[in-house]
Amino acid sequence: MQVPHNLDLMQSYLDNVLALVDSVSRAITASERDEVEHLVRHGEPAEGLRSLAFILSDGQRPIHTATFQEIARLVTGLVAPSDLPSEVSVHMSSNPGVLTVCSTGPAGTCFVQTDHSWPQAS
Repeated sequence: MQVPHNLDLMQSYLDNVLALVDSVSRAITASERDEVEHLVRHGEPAEGLRSLAFILSDGQRPIHTATFQEIARLVTGLVAPSDLPSEVSVHMSSNPGVLTVCSTGPAGTCFVQTDHSWPQAS
């Protein structure tokens, strides 16, 4: 059975979100990680990333700017900059209706999502 293309894109997005959560797992507690992963795995990946952004921006942990940039990339068009800590919102796209989802495959293909509809290859 072949998976429809848009499901592949959704899975790629979720994989990117979970990879980001995994990349900061040493900087957060097990309960914080569980909270974020619960949201992601239950259909709320952008809300999970918003929660993660607030967890990481508490000023108590050394977090690379690249992490906040990646959160911004993954939530642009899905979460309003005003609903995020400044460490993330400063990196938000100037076009909030566009989200770029890049697959982790060897081709490095990127897709563009506009108006919250699942993307078409660009």
